[in-house]
Amino acid sequence: MAAAVGEVDPASAAAPPSDRGFRTDIQGLRALAVLLVVAFHAGLPVPGGFAGVDVFFVISGFVITAKLLREHARTSRIRFAEFYSGRVRRILPALATMTSVVAVASVFLLSPTGPRQDTVRTGIAASLFSANFQLLASPSGYFDAPAEANALLHTWSLSVEEQFYFVFPAIVAALVVLARRRGLRTRWVGLGLGVLGAGSFALWVVLVVYNERLAFYGSFARAWEFIAGALLVFLGRRLQRLGRTDSTILIAVGASLILVPVIV
Repeated sequence: MAAAVGEVDPASAAAPPSDRGFRTDIQGLRALAVLLVVAFHAGLPVPGGFAGVDVFFVISGFVITAKLLREHARTSRIRFAEFYSGRVRRILPALATMTSVVAVASVFLLSPTGPRQDTVRTGIAASLFSANFQLLASPSGYFDAPAEANALLHTWSLSVEEQFYFVFPAIVAALVVLARRRGLRTRWVGLGLGVLGAGSFALWVVLVVYNERLAFYGSFARAWEFIAGALLVFLGRRLQRLGRTDSTILIAVGASLILVPVIV
């Protein structure tokens, strides 16, 4: 199963510096994001540590978009079956192991009158990549004490990611096909993604006011974060041309944007 995307100039879209499967910069950012969330739930003085999830979403958008564009550059196609099978092999074994271990541990460690039941329900939903919707429908919000007792509360973000992975390749393929038919370069794919991201961000702003829980758990309201990462792919080549001083300044600004909100 594949989408033919023709001769749209993929080289005009900035790919990552190399095709390495392992990038220390990306892994370092991922580690930072995870540590921020763990520190927040451990009660350490990082009141905004939960924003590590947002960092993770941006990273995911960057990585997946770069992967899709690299495949297009090599094959002129985006092979959906290969993409989804790769996600399954990467995610399902770890998810199944984690939920199984937590299920056994919850029998001994959690009260059967609430937390254990909540954990089981969330585990089932997580296995179907819908934990965010299950938690959205629950009476307790993410920051409420009852939710903290749910041992699988964190799986909501994995569900949001998988929902993104489910639809995003098709969106990219559709935009590339549209660009090809109109004789446009690949950077117009970035413009299309930017429009979608702006719509998602506008929805998030509205929901923060009128339905804060949906703004937090809703995959559509979170899409702009993934798209923000995707748009960085199209800036890659320009960023590579920056001098040492400009690069250092950009790194400092980026680090500040991550760290200052989580400690203030």
